[in-house]
Amino acid sequence: MRKLFFTLVVLLSILSMGATVNLKITTYNIRHGLGVDNVFNFQRVKETIQKINPDILILNEVDQGNARSGDVYQAKEIAALMGMEYYFYATEGKTNYGIAVLSKYPVIKAEGFNLPQPRFMKAVQRGCINMIVNVCGKELSIYGAHFGLGGFQEVQKELEEIYKRYQNNPITSVIGGDFNLEWAPLRSTVPQMFKSDFKSSNHSIGKDLYTIPADSPGPQIDFLLVTNDVIVKDTYTYDSWASDHLPVIAEIELEL
Repeated sequence: MRKLFFTLVVLLSILSMGATVNLKITTYNIRHGLGVDNVFNFQRVKETIQKINPDILILNEVDQGNARSGDVYQAKEIAALMGMEYYFYATEGKTNYGIAVLSKYPVIKAEGFNLPQPRFMKAVQRGCINMIVNVCGKELSIYGAHFGLGGFQEVQKELEEIYKRYQNNPITSVIGGDFNLEWAPLRSTVPQMFKSDFKSSNHSIGKDLYTIPADSPGPQIDFLLVTNDVIVKDTYTYDSWASDHLPVIAEIELEL
């Protein structure tokens, strides 16, 4: 009996080796439902997200009980529609506007924090959400942020803060959102981060993307950055006029 038990343990160990899971992660600046055609229609945002059907969703420019969008709690409504847990964090000094991260996987913890600015800069307060989820027994850390409009120096300061927090808990991670910066200057903001820990999901597989404006996309300013242990299967955008940005979708594989 003892020999049989030992054999079963060995077989289970062998079977568990090399186990992987596939995830679809999306970042989307929804502009509170104001389309690239300047028509407000939150239903289009929900339909776009339904068609993408992400496992993890990072949202920028989200209204939560804002009169301009009909007092709808947008992250809450999307979460209910998609069967996801969510966390909303107000930014820019407002209480009804900000960022959100949603997950189909169980949430271990979630918190929001403000991002620092260069001392000389007086701009609206940007923020970030860190959500840690349980993906089939593996912890995955998601950082969802909307970076500032102050150019290289502001984004550098903000990204340094996120990277510092990652270094305090260096598990498999994703950083996503509207960076308000194109790839060439972005990868120069925190050189050590891109050299040793993170990669752009699309550039790591040799793909250029174009995310804004949605009706004639040119620059890519929306990114999904992943730690080097993540296998990127594909990264692409989804055509939609529901916002002025196109969503960025990364299909990834995680080792369990």
